[in-house]
Amino acid sequence: MTHPTKKKALYIEGPSPRAFPKSEGSSGRGTVARMSAPRAPARDNPPLAQGQYLLGEAEIERERLGRQHELWRAQVLEGWARAGFAAGMRVIDVGAGPGHATADLASLVGPAGSVTAVERSSESIDDLRRRFAGSATPIRVEQVDLMTDAIPVDAGLHDASWCRWVAMFVPDIDCLVARIAAALKPGGVAVFHEYANYRTYGLLPHSAEVEEFVTRAVRGLEACGGTVNAAGPVVTALARHGFTIEHLRLLPTIARPHEPFWQWPSGFIRIFAPRLVSLGLWDDASVSKLLATIDRAEQDGTSAFIGPLNCSIIARLDPR
Repeated sequence: MTHPTKKKALYIEGPSPRAFPKSEGSSGRGTVARMSAPRAPARDNPPLAQGQYLLGEAEIERERLGRQHELWRAQVLEGWARAGFAAGMRVIDVGAGPGHATADLASLVGPAGSVTAVERSSESIDDLRRRFAGSATPIRVEQVDLMTDAIPVDAGLHDASWCRWVAMFVPDIDCLVARIAAALKPGGVAVFHEYANYRTYGLLPHSAEVEEFVTRAVRGLEACGGTVNAAGPVVTALARHGFTIEHLRLLPTIARPHEPFWQWPSGFIRIFAPRLVSLGLWDDASVSKLLATIDRAEQDGTSAFIGPLNCSIIARLDPR
């Protein structure tokens, strides 16, 4: 298999975060004060090194990943149920990162099934192996760069795969989908969550500061070889590699400051805006103005955050 121009791959979800309290599903007025992510000083996220996670690997980012997983967990589980994930299945967690989805998949498939957690980061691999040592469900942790290496299948092909916000970071989405196809049984099912339209990300009423952040975030990702709106290219690649699309669903989000989902778009800004400064892609004064805008919005009682438009994709590999 040959692939077009290779750019630097930066698709790792990140190292293992500390467990995050599951009380964030509440929606009382006190939620913001309890959940708000602190501002991340640029010095906590040094400039990007080759192979490093684009969003940084500081503890504050690990905590954000934990919050993010909890906020999206219900919709993830709904997608798995629709795709037919069940006890006894062999499932791949593609880009396992800190292992939140790995844990949920292990609980779902049980001791009669298995989970293969595929990850690139050495630090994440070590954390995953520690986290799942002695698991009742067989969990195989594999360090794989999906742009150069196949997903191991020496223990047999898999029934299903899960892949969230990985395609947006890789330089070759077609290669990613080909790797997944090669690791699934005929009739196996693949589930993806990827962005369909990142430009829906914004504050209501409109904020020029948030709009500028979105522009710079997209520019930073694309400069590293990623594709922010990866849902479309994933669908195209699935068709090319023998999958039939069974279900497409948009997953829009909008939340006011007292609602838990406010923390998804606002928390990302608080982490990634300073990160853009450390990468030389923005300036301190503009980021300070942006964060002040978010602070005011959290207090005014009238604002709402619209998140980037996510898309759930369920596709089944045609019998061969």
